[in-house]
Amino acid sequence: AGGGVPVAPPPGGDGLTEDGERVIFAGTRRQGSQRPAYDPAHLVREPNAPDPQAGEFTLDEAVEGMTTDGELVAEIGTDFGTMFCDLYADRAPRTVANFIGLARGTRPWWDMRAGQWVTRPYYRGLTFHRVIPGYIVQGGDYLADGTGAVGYTMPYEPHETLRHDRAGMLALATLDGPNTGGGQIYITDGPAPQLDGTATVFGHCIPEDLVSQIARLPQTGSPDNRPLTPFHMTRVVIRRVPGGADAARAT
Repeated sequence: AGGGVPVAPPPGGDGLTEDGERVIFAGTRRQGSQRPAYDPAHLVREPNAPDPQAGEFTLDEAVEGMTTDGELVAEIGTDFGTMFCDLYADRAPRTVANFIGLARGTRPWWDMRAGQWVTRPYYRGLTFHRVIPGYIVQGGDYLADGTGAVGYTMPYEPHETLRHDRAGMLALATLDGPNTGGGQIYITDGPAPQLDGTATVFGHCIPEDLVSQIARLPQTGSPDNRPLTPFHMTRVVIRRVPGGADAARAT
């Protein structure tokens, strides 16, 4: 695959539309058999075209067209209900801008399956692919296995007031140490001080008992800790809410 040309589906298999959306082909499948959601051999892991944003995406670009009244809140719908996350744009502006841009579909990202830069809402329908009780729930990988990247990385953005000191802290997951985050996120299910200094904390999510419920999904165990049944972010909506997450209600 290359040159921005989507890979044709194998005979009888799943494929992709031109904009990178997965197509499910109806038909008989042997009981107990599982067809992978993608063929790793066909992934274009490294961009073969420059990032349209040249690595820069500002908060002003991220919130363009939004009202200015209220605090920035992410409404994350899940299979169990909705959580609301205050976004700390004053302390982690680059990370918040990246998250908002991906959620709204305004920040281009590299789709390994389509082999091209795309601009569409990133988190809609993605899964929480890693759940560890008392630690974190992690999601936001369109490959659903923790290896998906978005074609660029974000610098670590520390702030002395933002730590993994309680449940509900929202942070940008890294693939290989500081400065390697992109699209994947995690939410803490309790204090996780061992993560301080490794990943940018950029928000806080409530209700914490919903995070706890997700963290306790039946799963495969170490090392992948993957839910036995896919658990989804049904959508991520960014809006301004007077009073922040505490005052937010599901749209």
